[in-house]
Amino acid sequence: MAALTSEGVHWAGLPTWLAAALALAAVLTCGLTTYKKGWIAIRNGNLNINALMSIAVTGALLLGQWPEAAMVMVLFTLAELIEAKSLDRARNAIKGLMQLTPRARDGAAGGWQLARHGGQDGYCGCARAHQAR
Repeated sequence: MAALTSEGVHWAGLPTWLAAALALAAVLTCGLTTYKKGWIAIRNGNLNINALMSIAVTGALLLGQWPEAAMVMVLFTLAELIEAKSLDRARNAIKGLMQLTPRARDGAAGGWQLARHGGQDGYCGCARAHQAR
């Protein structure tokens, strides 16, 4: 909400310090974890999305583009939340499907055997049953 208000203050031509204060509030409330992850990545020599977002927002703040910096950080945080939610839904859907698969089945038609493999990823696949000749 602070990012939107900062945009509105900027568009209305109200004092810059008000837009800056609202933008900083938005960046600090939404982007603190992104900043932490980003600067740790930069210190370790990794260039990941958190590092890039930290650099972009810091650059916008240094250039005085307060509302843009706040909006970028808020939208990135929102995108991360949506991504996490979708990953949880996909993980739960796969878990539900895995619970529907039979433990083992020795099929008479064609000698196929469906078996659950005990790997950490829960991989399930079909394997041709060994037939002695």
